[in-house]
Amino acid sequence: MLKKLKIPEFTERLYGFTIPEGGKLFACDHDEAFEISLSDPPTVKVLDESPYEFIDSFENALGVPEGVPIHVLGDKRIVYSFDGRDDFVEVTVTHGANSEKLSFRTFSGDWFVGTLSKCGKYLLLAEPYLIECYEFA
Repeated sequence: MLKKLKIPEFTERLYGFTIPEGGKLFACDHDEAFEISLSDPPTVKVLDESPYEFIDSFENALGVPEGVPIHVLGDKRIVYSFDGRDDFVEVTVTHGANSEKLSFRTFSGDWFVGTLSKCGKYLLLAEPYLIECYEFA
């Protein structure tokens, strides 16, 4: 049901990111801004932008900027409960009659976000030290 995409490592500590749209998303850490293409294989490009101003230019950024993730889109749904004291988040992903559980490792108790992409093709899970993307098969 879900295929994990191998996003190259690009930051030591993620600050914020956008909801995937059009096969890409944008992210930043405290020093740089990035464009992440969800192609096969995914690629990361460093942008010549001020990271905080860049991520603030998006209407609904996630991470430290507390935007609103997409948890339900059509027949797809994600459910999770984040407790900063735990070292993982269990994410239940439902697509039609199919259901799958993912265990996402959390290294920081600061924040965790799970979101579907605007097109419903991707699931993105992130916390400050880890970002994972899955494609619905």
